[in-house]
Amino acid sequence: MLLLLAGVALTLAYAATTELPVWAVAMGALSVCFTNMSELRSNDLQREEQILRLHACTVGAKIVAVLATWVASIDFSTAMTLAAALTYLLLRVLKRGEREQRGNTVRGIEGLRLAYDPHLIGVSIASILSLRLPFLVAPYVMTPVQTGAFATLLSTQQYVNTFLTTGLYTVMAIRAKNRANAQLEPRMARLERAYLAGSFAVCFVLLLAGPAILGVLGFDSKAETTLWAVLIVIAIPAHTLNRAAQYRFHASQDGSSALRVLSWITGIALGLSFAALIFDAPLAVALIPLVSEALVAPIVYCWARSMHPPRSNGRT
Repeated sequence: MLLLLAGVALTLAYAATTELPVWAVAMGALSVCFTNMSELRSNDLQREEQILRLHACTVGAKIVAVLATWVASIDFSTAMTLAAALTYLLLRVLKRGEREQRGNTVRGIEGLRLAYDPHLIGVSIASILSLRLPFLVAPYVMTPVQTGAFATLLSTQQYVNTFLTTGLYTVMAIRAKNRANAQLEPRMARLERAYLAGSFAVCFVLLLAGPAILGVLGFDSKAETTLWAVLIVIAIPAHTLNRAAQYRFHASQDGSSALRVLSWITGIALGLSFAALIFDAPLAVALIPLVSEALVAPIVYCWARSMHPPRSNGRT
């Protein structure tokens, strides 16, 4: 109850300091809550290598939300909340079915304690900050119409990122479980490269289909919106590279290096956020996803490959 009241208070306070209506802020807050709860469920399923079922749940929920915007003409904020809530419910049902099949009765706080090591708290906080900062800062430097357009574009990009990094998470889980099996590493390396190549391919396709996608989302081809869309899309490969490096560190049980990677990304995102607020610059907000990821991606990925190859070498 205290957490609920705190959430309501924060929502009202945030709405009061921006030009956004309270319902839009409330929908955004609910979407974040359902998304974070879904991540707890999806991480368990990824570790269990339930990749196809996980994709079916997440993609199915997004398709239902998109259809709702067309058929029922609901606004995108409500559609995002619907997608997040439906994803959580589907993953909860899927996870419960897996638990019944496996005879796993660990639940509640004990289940969380077993699933997540304490050092991952910092990783989770840094990850949430780097993803949510653009949404939080945008209303202070953009008009409500601009904020809606930017949030829609960035949410769409993050859906694509989730789809790509889910596979990388599964590769990490397999590596962590099979560190003694050096023969498995070449296959995992090929899968990792395939996901990285896929991120570049997705980026290329989205750039080509940009005008059509903007039309589907209900935006006209204004130069401002088009520029934001390009900046957000070309951040996809850099995001995938950084998550591949992060998961290599996790597979090598090097949580401090994984936290360091996300701290760099979050630090750059914070710097751009302050710059956007100080100079009232919407472009600085649009640059957050690209600059925060792209500045560290090549160095971090090479570092992870050279220092932490997840093979059987006696390291833990």
